[in-house]
Amino acid sequence: MNAPELLDSIAPEQADTRDAARRGAGTWMVVLILVVVFGYLTASRRKALGTFAEQVADIVRDFRGYDPEF
Repeated sequence: MNAPELLDSIAPEQADTRDAARRGAGTWMVVLILVVVFGYLTASRRKALGTFAEQVADIVRDFRGYDPEF
């Protein structure tokens, strides 16, 4: 096996590792931003946001069983 073939066989594994690291870092960044935003919200705004999230979850649950033929 010569050097270019060896590099071609190694490079995809390294790219997968880098992509996974970026996704992990992005997830942690989103979590950090959410914690900071929730920290600055007042109690009434947090409650309103929780109510909104519950309503969205209810809508999603309703559409899961949606039958367009009915």
